[in-house]
Amino acid sequence: MKELTLEQSAIRALSSDVRVGILRSLSDKQKTLSDLAREMDLNKATIYKHINVLLNAELISRKERKGHKWIYYNLSWKGSSLLHPETSYVRLALPMSMALFAAGILSIFRYMTTLVERGGGAYASAGYTAPYLILGAACIVAFVGLLGIVLRKVKRDKR
Repeated sequence: MKELTLEQSAIRALSSDVRVGILRSLSDKQKTLSDLAREMDLNKATIYKHINVLLNAELISRKERKGHKWIYYNLSWKGSSLLHPETSYVRLALPMSMALFAAGILSIFRYMTTLVERGGGAYASAGYTAPYLILGAACIVAFVGLLGIVLRKVKRDKR
């Protein structure tokens, strides 16, 4: 998992209640400068200064679309990890568990096809195919274990 480190600029950015409010507001969805100013009941120039501090700290990112006049701001990976550390864990563990499940299914499938190609019997199951079955079973068990850990963590964080 990518480690979250806070530089001096990020710590300074978090020292203002307005900037923390902007981060919380952007955790819901991406917003424009006008949206943020209206929501926080502050002048656009004030919000703009705070947004620049958050951009320099890499806590938010700026999204411009060609042909559109609006500029949207949203949380960066660092900002999202700061506000919602549990989602960083889930975003990494869930795809990893799916990859383990796929590897397990493919290994068991390889075991079965090799068994059929060799005509079945004791020779086919004992020889070269056994590692596929063992790998497949190990991947499935790891998938179930990792998925259980993720679900337990998500459930605990919701409390």
